[in-house]
Amino acid sequence: MRLVFSAALALATSTAHAGPVSFSTGWKEQRLSLFSSNDYAFGTSLNMTSNGSVSIAWARVDPADWESVGASWDWSVSKSVPATDLSLKGGDDRNISLYFRICSRSRGAVA
Repeated sequence: MRLVFSAALALATSTAHAGPVSFSTGWKEQRLSLFSSNDYAFGTSLNMTSNGSVSIAWARVDPADWESVGASWDWSVSKSVPATDLSLKGGDDRNISLYFRICSRSRGAVA
């Protein structure tokens, strides 16, 4: 499966739009020991190739964007995972998952 992401992930604050999140700098990959790793290409866009593999690409956003309450992005899939019987446990039922971890300043967030 090959996923192609747009150049900018845009964060939104409650009062105005925060800046775009660049894919060209600051991204790291967290590999998971039991699985093969995805292949990432960071740059003006994020390209990821996954073939039965699992890993996490992550980056810290600018502290000025920590109050953001939403995000938007564009992405496309050139080859999707096959249909999965969701009545059965296991199986790959999605192309990708996006997660946002919010750190509260009052809980000692690291800049």
